[in-house]
Amino acid sequence: MNEEFERVKNELVSEKEFQKLRNQIENDFITRNQSVAGIAESLANYHMYLGNASLINTEIEKYLAVTREDLMNAAKKYYTKENRVVLYFVHDPSLLKE
Repeated sequence: MNEEFERVKNELVSEKEFQKLRNQIENDFITRNQSVAGIAESLANYHMYLGNASLINTEIEKYLAVTREDLMNAAKKYYTKENRVVLYFVHDPSLLKE
């Protein structure tokens, strides 16, 4: 994982991977708002959390405006050792019940 974090911090995501990510975000947005219930939930969330239900009309544009450089800069800012949580799993077979 550490190697991957360093790679994302120092190299731009490939055009192909970036396009896949954009397609996934757009697909998720459309799928979420495909039904009346989904639209109602989105509108309620925009109103409740952001105070403006009409933001539904501009949300996808904000996501699609993100660049590969933006992703790299965010990785540099947030993928730091100080922001990590490391868990160690120690398997103890004596704890397994038969």
